[in-house]
Amino acid sequence: MKKLVILLFLLLPFASMAQSNPTDYLFNKYAGREGVESVNVPHMLIWFARWFVDDSDQDAKEILSQVNSVRVITIEDKDLNNRVDFYTELRASGAIDQLKKNYELLLETNDHGDRVHIFARMDKMNFIRELIIIVGGQENTLVSITGRMDLKKIADLDRSLHVGGMNELSRLDTAKVKKVN
Repeated sequence: MKKLVILLFLLLPFASMAQSNPTDYLFNKYAGREGVESVNVPHMLIWFARWFVDDSDQDAKEILSQVNSVRVITIEDKDLNNRVDFYTELRASGAIDQLKKNYELLLETNDHGDRVHIFARMDKMNFIRELIIIVGGQENTLVSITGRMDLKKIADLDRSLHVGGMNELSRLDTAKVKKVN
């Protein structure tokens, strides 16, 4: 019995790491499937990309210095897209409830058949630690960005990345966002 308790105690940190964000299962379910475009940009590649940004584009360099990782998954196949709704799947799995409980809801809108939700986990200094964009409906896109990002700069990120779903960032009203402890 003592060994079992020690084993459980040792495995506890790994269990919490496995639940890093409520949308992970969608990335795991759809990444690599036919008709699905998925991109995972790790910190090292983002750091390396800063060297290729023109010196005159200081905003892009600053944004890249604040981002640790970017993951994007979008349904490109029309038939598959008609059968899938990221928002509905996340709601059915309880992930939307987890996001609403643990993240700040920055934007929620229905736009031409698409449900768009933008969630952020923010620190006490009003920096975004994690940004999640969910687009479900006619277009299905899920974006997860981690780092320590300035909210004012992150709204400009869509102009730099040109990634589906990122255009929703321009809707953020930074004055209405409150800090989450």
